[in-house]
Amino acid sequence: MSKSAYPGLVEALSSFKDYGFTQLQAAAYIAILKLGEDTGSAIAKESGINRSKIYDTLNQLEEMGAVRVISRENRPRYVAINPDKVFGDILNNFTIHLDNSKTKLMSVITDQVNVDPVTMTITTLKLKNLNVNEYDYLISSSVKSRGKFLEQLKKDILPGYNVKILDLNDFVNLGLVMLLNDDEVLIFPTPTGSTVTAIKLEDVNISKFMLGIIESWWLNDIPEYISDEINAGNMIGLHVGKTLSMRYQLKDGRDYAFDRPVSYLITDTHISFFYEGQENPKINLRFLKDVVNLEDGGMNLVFRNFENKLIGELLMYPVEKSIFLKNILLMVARLANK
Repeated sequence: MSKSAYPGLVEALSSFKDYGFTQLQAAAYIAILKLGEDTGSAIAKESGINRSKIYDTLNQLEEMGAVRVISRENRPRYVAINPDKVFGDILNNFTIHLDNSKTKLMSVITDQVNVDPVTMTITTLKLKNLNVNEYDYLISSSVKSRGKFLEQLKKDILPGYNVKILDLNDFVNLGLVMLLNDDEVLIFPTPTGSTVTAIKLEDVNISKFMLGIIESWWLNDIPEYISDEINAGNMIGLHVGKTLSMRYQLKDGRDYAFDRPVSYLITDTHISFFYEGQENPKINLRFLKDVVNLEDGGMNLVFRNFENKLIGELLMYPVEKSIFLKNILLMVARLANK
């Protein structure tokens, strides 16, 4: 099944994210409700949204039917529409869209002719004829492996901006290169010449599974407004990663815990954890007094107040993004040797 299969259904399902508010829209709408009626600059200040973005956000809310614009003294002012009507309209539109998508999905279940069999082949590639730009990802076990591969390609087919290049870096014992799109996986050893023997997996389910791993572990769910603050220089982002689990226990009895993979961000002032776009908790680093590396791979961060009294401990198990792909590459390499 190719990218073009069921284009209408793919569009229908992926558009669920368009229902409801984005974070910027929600912040602006809440600010207008609080202010009652005000100018764009006042709403930007109340909501914490940059003035460069506030008017685009307000225009979006107007198109959604969540605000209306009035003019006072020749200046536009924004008034919030009653939440009962706004959320009633959102729910009604969402329900209609949900029913339509469900009907289309049920037709796919009974349409067995579009299900392709799993195909794995061993093939010989002439690298000068390999068009890397047909793939979404170029993944190598090390920078060295990638470099040797690129040396064999013609200059006019080197990967362009649309190909995302990732390196496992610390995984150098098994020199491998992987090309991946949504219906094909190509894996081969570091080239030593102009041809190479490769494993080709032509199966949309395998491709989607591997793409899901990559996009889940490399592309973190840090909210857009946080990224904007970092890019604008208003916040210094030192490190972004994933942790397998975390627990932050305060001495007053409050407890924050995640027993599933969650993104985290370390800045020069705090460490924050994000799940489904929500930032919680946000921990001030000025009280961080000690970091203990545990034998099982975890880290224990100790926080003390100005009187050196223990106020909290953060236990976290960071996940190296390469672990999952290492296992996949090893699995496929073993499969090829059978």
